[in-house]
Amino acid sequence: MARTGYRKTLPWLLIILVYLVYVNFWPREKPNNQVGAVIHQAANQENAALDKVALDAPVLNKVDTKDELEVLEDTTILERMLDLCNSAKKPIVGMEGTLPDSLVSQYQLKSVYAVMRHGDRTPLRASKLAQDSSKEIKFWKSRCHDAVGFQRKKVARYYNGVDDRIQIKSLGDNANVGHPLSHATSVCDYGQLTNAGVEQFLKLGNFFQDIYINHLKLIQEEHLHQQVSFRSTKVRRTQQSAAAFVFHFLSKFDLKRNIVIVAGEDTWFRDSNDQPRAKCGKMNEIWKESKKEKGIIHKLREIESVLDELAPLFNKSRIQIGNIKKIADDFITRVCHETELPCGPKGCLSKHQLAKVIRSLNLVSETEYEPIAPLALYPLLKRIQEDMYKIVTNSSSKVKFSLMVGHDSTIAPLLYSLKIHNEKWPRYAARVVFELWQSTATKSEYFIRVLYDGKVVTSKLEFCTSSDNKVDVSQLCPYNSFKDYMNNNVLIKKYGQNYQKICQG
Repeated sequence: MARTGYRKTLPWLLIILVYLVYVNFWPREKPNNQVGAVIHQAANQENAALDKVALDAPVLNKVDTKDELEVLEDTTILERMLDLCNSAKKPIVGMEGTLPDSLVSQYQLKSVYAVMRHGDRTPLRASKLAQDSSKEIKFWKSRCHDAVGFQRKKVARYYNGVDDRIQIKSLGDNANVGHPLSHATSVCDYGQLTNAGVEQFLKLGNFFQDIYINHLKLIQEEHLHQQVSFRSTKVRRTQQSAAAFVFHFLSKFDLKRNIVIVAGEDTWFRDSNDQPRAKCGKMNEIWKESKKEKGIIHKLREIESVLDELAPLFNKSRIQIGNIKKIADDFITRVCHETELPCGPKGCLSKHQLAKVIRSLNLVSETEYEPIAPLALYPLLKRIQEDMYKIVTNSSSKVKFSLMVGHDSTIAPLLYSLKIHNEKWPRYAARVVFELWQSTATKSEYFIRVLYDGKVVTSKLEFCTSSDNKVDVSQLCPYNSFKDYMNNNVLIKKYGQNYQKICQG
């Protein structure tokens, strides 16, 4: 009898034992260490919810404890990261040069000024989160080499002709920079423009050619070299991006001599085509003072808390893992190139942690750029306004199209200075476009139009109002409003002084 009872209870004891092991020891997440790990189904309810929703930066400002993570149901975290990639496979879309039908006959385009971020690139450095840095370096170089071989075929015409048609010259120097724009297939280094980045700008060049040259006839071949201006920074990936754009933008013209891209030292294009940037010693002082503001301190602490959370996962100290911008760059470039996300000895990133990194990247923009943005970008915006003035007054300038290719650190403060920042980090090949339009009726009235990544944002400009209500401010803003703003209000409102007194006083 006793033996029979034991046989009956043994299966139940085994079931209970298995259940206890499952509850207490079975892992709740099982990331597969691929990009798919970003969207893996989590066992707990919080992470399962995060698989369906995305972070909304303004909402996340309300986060007070680790348990209070508010989200917006519009897209996934992966989709937010892929948006930063701005895949070269996607067609270029946008409203540049395209007014509503009701306005088309009333206005004529006179000039265009575009500021862009460079295209897709490799990581800026080896990952500090990797367990074996030597393997990491070999991995990226081999991965990038394979990608170069595949993608180069798609942009072969560019590589075969770019060095014969386009030159890079240093600011204030008539000599060529000294390196070819194309790079050999065997070369693949950190911070290098990929062929996907080249393709992004070839497509942008085609898109802008269709609109501004083929349709709106903005540029004429006989005056080509007087009507275009191209700028980049000294960093090679911006030069190569600009060259790819130019290669297709001007492809229909028979170039009698090389097109020149002027490479300057300054990320914010405070220098002009013929002189170096004017220094502003007080800018760093203003930036340091901003770190004492309560709101900035709160955001910096939030960033630090994310870094403190990541460090143990990778068995690193807080100092060893570096800053949040470099960590985010590591993750984003991996997602863009469909490679593995890093894992540490204690596991891989959770969806929740990845979301925090993206959120922290936006906080970097707010803490690093917003306090000084109007001051930093004033020379660039002032030069655009003055170039427009030359068109308005029919003076010496004949430039009708101007391109400046910089970095995310160019675009983000520009958006803040115009107050059109959308709380998202600027993606690869992001673009801000300024258009100058003339009234065909009066010939004396001029208007500006501003677009970000193809979307019209003119109505968001704080200086864009029309007292007579004759202008559709959702599309156009009186040029005089822009001029008055740059001459009087833009810096005084924030800093209490104009640019000359702040920087030269």
